[in-house]
Amino acid sequence: MVKILQNPNTVMRWLLLSFYALLIGSLSCHGNDQHGNQAIAIVDSEVENKDSTATSHDKLNQIDYDDLNVFQPTSEWQTVYEGQAIPAGLHVRMNLATGKKEAKLMEDGTNKEKEKTTGPNFQNGIPYTKKELKQLLQNMPKDNKAGETFVISDEDRERVKTSYKSIEEIKDDLGKLHANIKTDAQVLQSNIDTLKDKSTSKDDRMTALESIEYLVHQIDNAKDFHTMKGYQLILHDLNGTDVNIKSIAFQIIGAAVQSNLDVQRIMLDLGILPIIFNGIDAKEEFIIRRRSLYALSSLLRNFPPAQMEFLRRGGMTVLTKIFLEGGTEVLRIKALALISDLLKENHTNYQAEDNISITGRILDELIERKWCKFMPILLQTTDYDATERVLVAMNTVVAYCKEEFDKDNVSTKLKNSVEKWKKLIAEDDDNSFYSELIDLSVRLQNKLSIS
Repeated sequence: MVKILQNPNTVMRWLLLSFYALLIGSLSCHGNDQHGNQAIAIVDSEVENKDSTATSHDKLNQIDYDDLNVFQPTSEWQTVYEGQAIPAGLHVRMNLATGKKEAKLMEDGTNKEKEKTTGPNFQNGIPYTKKELKQLLQNMPKDNKAGETFVISDEDRERVKTSYKSIEEIKDDLGKLHANIKTDAQVLQSNIDTLKDKSTSKDDRMTALESIEYLVHQIDNAKDFHTMKGYQLILHDLNGTDVNIKSIAFQIIGAAVQSNLDVQRIMLDLGILPIIFNGIDAKEEFIIRRRSLYALSSLLRNFPPAQMEFLRRGGMTVLTKIFLEGGTEVLRIKALALISDLLKENHTNYQAEDNISITGRILDELIERKWCKFMPILLQTTDYDATERVLVAMNTVVAYCKEEFDKDNVSTKLKNSVEKWKKLIAEDDDNSFYSELIDLSVRLQNKLSIS
């Protein structure tokens, strides 16, 4: 001990070791008070570094870098790290608590549906790994070297030719398709040429007329047909004897002049009214009379010049004949609806004859020719659409026909009809269309009750 103290260096070393021992003891006691059973272990730094290096090396050998780049889903939420690819068909969310993106497999039903769309090259919704993709790319055929060309066998060439059309064939087909597309004017002209050809069969003539009837519903086509001198050919057919051809010809006139002021003027100037009157005559077939009446209605509606010409030529006399003949209920109702519409147009500013307006002249002739007596008879129809037209007409002229309507007990008849229609509505909601008939009847009753 004396020898140790005599050596200054030894003394200094001994003092330092004693100080470190006291310091360690103090820290050890303080740590036990705060954290329980903790201890400080002093180990060799070289051994520690060696063990740490070995452990890190082992971990690196266990890591699959492909797994780092492709997210591996489970049924539980997991964090998706930056740079990781997310397979299709997963449930992805942003965790608001951590601010990180998370993902997991979808529910069983949904996930199975997703798996169906992944195809045979996917397993459990996870695509190829990098190694697998590299291997697939290596197995793909290499590009041709510069200057080399692909060699197509004759067999392959013939197979392509038989399976697909050439550019020239496609262009030719498109050209034919374009050539077969004709404008309405071209079709009209083709039909006119057919009508002009005396060798045309009746069937071809009918086909051409039906095509014209379809096209002239359009206003511009109806005007173009006049420019092509087509109406003269139709007038010629109207004066013929073939029932079918005359029928479609009247249909063409009605279609062309309907709401077409220019064509209405054209047809009036061509003298169509006398031809139409002849078509309404009882000597003609029913279909011709009906279509003649259609042509007359289309010509007169909203065209006062034709209405004045109609009155001047005795048109009311022509229509009255319809009421005097039996078996023509449909024609009577159509004629009544036409006169009712003309009265509602109320052309009081247009003078017919003797300074009487068109409306006044129609009313005078209607009363003179006893139309007020004819109307209540039409209420007996079983066609409810026809009944509606009759009630509309009677409401229009009731102020001029009240005396005749009272004589015929119209109010009583209407009351009975209303009760019947109300019962039908009560029995079935689908009968609600009778409500309109009830409304028209009540209005007419109210007008008749005014003395």
